[in-house]
Amino acid sequence: EAMKCMRHSRRTTLTTDDVDSALSLRNVE
Repeated sequence: EAMKCMRHSRRTTLTTDDVDSALSLRNVE
């Protein structure tokens, strides 16, 4: 999930923010 967010933001590095947002999206669904 975090990788999806990373690609979405067009960055090549995975940050903790990406992981946090991925977890948030997962909780919403």
